Amino acid sequence: MKTVMKLNAIVIVAMMMLLFSHAILAGGTALGLWSNMGLSLAKMAYYLIFVHLLLATIRTMQMLVPELKTMAAMKECFQKNGGIFKGFVVMLQKAELGKKLKKQNRQFWMTRMSGVIFLVLVFVHKAWMWAGPSQQGILKYLLLLLQLLFIMAIFIHIIINIRPLLGNQKVLQRGLTILCYLIMLFICGGMSYYFIA
Repeated sequence: MKTVMKLNAIVIVAMMMLLFSHAILAGGTALGLWSNMGLSLAKMAYYLIFVHLLLATIRTMQMLVPELKTMAAMKECFQKNGGIFKGFVVMLQKAELGKKLKKQNRQFWMTRMSGVIFLVLVFVHKAWMWAGPSQQGILKYLLLLLQLLFIMAIFIHIIINIRPLLGNQKVLQRGLTILCYLIMLFICGGMSYYFIA
C-alpha cells in the first residue's frame, strides 16, 4: 500500500506542475499576453491523469479489500481461487463493499466524487479542443460554462487532497491552497475574456 501511495504522490506532484504550467500559459494566451498554450505539457498531463486514475483505483481497492494490501496476500488469494479473475471476484464478494463504503468519511467521498467529475470534464475539454473553440450563439456560452466548470473541478480536486497529501504542514497547505485559488481565478478570467471579448 505504501508503495502505491508514494508512487501516486510523485505522479500527483508532476501532474500538478504540468497542469499549473499549461493552465497559466492557456490563461495568458486567452488574455492575449502570449501565444504559447503549452499543448505539449497538456499531453503529458493527460498521460499522468490516467496513471493517477489507475493508482487511485488500486489505492481505493486496497483500503476496502484487506487481501489487496500486499502483493503476497494478492498472490496467495489468486492461487487459492484458481487465477486472477476468479480470485478478484471472490475477494470482492468477501469484502462486503456496500457496508465498507457506508462507513467511509467525508474526505473519502469528496476525493472520489471530485475526481470523477474532473475526469468527465477532462473529456469535455478535450472534445472542445478537437471540435474547435470558435463556436457562436448559445453554444458559445454553454462551452464557456463547461470550461469554467472544468477549471474549477481541477482545482477543487487538488484543494480537497492537499490536506491528506501534506499531513500536518499547515503553512504549506494554506500557501498551496491560496496559490490554487489565485491560479484558478486567473485562468477563469482569461477563459471568460477569450469567449466574451
